Amino acid sequence: MNLTGQVSLNSEQEREIKRRVEAERNKPLIVIVMGQTGVGKSSLINALFGTKLKTNDVQPETKFPEKHIERESDGYELWFWDMPGIGESSSADAGYLHDYRQKILEADVALWLCHADSRSVTFDVEAIQKNLADLTDGEQSIILSKLTFVLSKSDLITPEPWILYKTKNEVIFETAEVTEKLLDAKATYFREALIAPHGNKFVSRTFHDGTFQIRSGNLTFDKNFAYYSGAMSLPTLRQLKQDYPNQSSVFTRLYQNSEVVYCSSRFRYNLSKLMQIIVDKIGGGVSVRFRNFVSKSAMNRVLWSKAQTFSNLVVFDSVKNEIVFDLSNVK
Repeated sequence: MNLTGQVSLNSEQEREIKRRVEAERNKPLIVIVMGQTGVGKSSLINALFGTKLKTNDVQPETKFPEKHIERESDGYELWFWDMPGIGESSSADAGYLHDYRQKILEADVALWLCHADSRSVTFDVEAIQKNLADLTDGEQSIILSKLTFVLSKSDLITPEPWILYKTKNEVIFETAEVTEKLLDAKATYFREALIAPHGNKFVSRTFHDGTFQIRSGNLTFDKNFAYYSGAMSLPTLRQLKQDYPNQSSVFTRLYQNSEVVYCSSRFRYNLSKLMQIIVDKIGGGVSVRFRNFVSKSAMNRVLWSKAQTFSNLVVFDSVKNEIVFDLSNVK
């Protein structure tokens, strides 16, 4: 300690501190994507980050945890762990779930995909319970809090037609009101089944600007982050916004962190919301680095030439012996 009362560091200690700071700054961002076989894990990675991972509509393409590395020009790396889909066999699942657990603990972002066109949550609930088995409460909380649940392949939900907005050579897909209400109901159903049972072991976390100082009920905070224990309900969100209007954006992010997000990789639908939740969840300087890896093309736009291939219905008039409508022929 010097005469001013400050701690003096020798050159070796200074080098070690600089080395640790640099190592922390250059750490790769790690994303793990999990879920049942055929749920669209590789397709979602491709849609979010512009990668070209192999996909297969007939049989599982990923048999082992596969790491894919994306490098930015500034040297930052993003590691994707494309995990095998569970549900092939009980013997294979045991090994896969062990891999899931390890990779979640290592990851910055953990996405658990569920089939949007299914009403069954039993398989996912049991898989999560097995994943948490034999862990301490603290370890269970870490794993649960890192998870973001996603309803994938939402384009398969068609109580009413999807709406396609065409502008020159690009399109944007939107849901009809009935479809959106159904997806919202499904997201709520999965949220209640997958998150609510774990009570306060699930903790939402998001960044704040340094002015957040609310420690009440399920809310806590530290220098950089605000936390909410459990899955925040919509009435709670509204009440918090009313009581503390200056912190509305923080409460919104905490609420969204425990939402189940529905999206479509094929239609690039709702991908921007999913990406925003991911970025808000990790927060700080890490989120800025994470944004660099987002696909440079607009998150929700599809090329018209590609969208034309999505139609699976051609109207044929048997009397006139001609095709009345074929999306691929629309100019």
